[in-house]
Amino acid sequence: MPNAIWSTAAVVAFTALVACGGGRGSAEPFAESNAAGSSDAVSAGEAPDRVDTRRSDHEAAPVVQPVVQPATPATRPLITISQIGAGDAEDGSGHVVSQAQRIAVDLDARVFPPRALDPVLHVGALRFVHYSHPRPGVLRFAVDAAARLALGAELAVQYGDDVASRRVVLQAITQDDLRGLAP
Repeated sequence: MPNAIWSTAAVVAFTALVACGGGRGSAEPFAESNAAGSSDAVSAGEAPDRVDTRRSDHEAAPVVQPVVQPATPATRPLITISQIGAGDAEDGSGHVVSQAQRIAVDLDARVFPPRALDPVLHVGALRFVHYSHPRPGVLRFAVDAAARLALGAELAVQYGDDVASRRVVLQAITQDDLRGLAP
């Protein structure tokens, strides 16, 4: 049975090859199609050196190029501070607690790409080490209370204990940064 399928496939392929002028049997179909649409005419008695795969003008199908829009990166703020619902959050001294209302410090993950060392959020003297990715492109640290984000505190991210990787996100937290948060 497999030979019957292979034979059918071989016959179909050979028929298609001969129909487009690429068969080795006779050069006449090749000469006719080649003379009609190209300047490299081959006489009927010669065997072609190469197979001409161009279509003649009357057979040419319009070429439709797909329209590709350039990828424009979505503009995201480097940092967003917002209030989120119940769940686990950090207190900045290494403890994870459950809270009814948490503060999310969301960072643009394109600025802080994955590395062997985990990112650490520094808010003044506090360190937040637990993070998540709530959606693509967002690095989130959950803080247990808005009071942890003291006005005037520097907000920075670094990878593990690698001080050279430290990047200051906010020089000083302002009232505008905390607008809309419950105390």
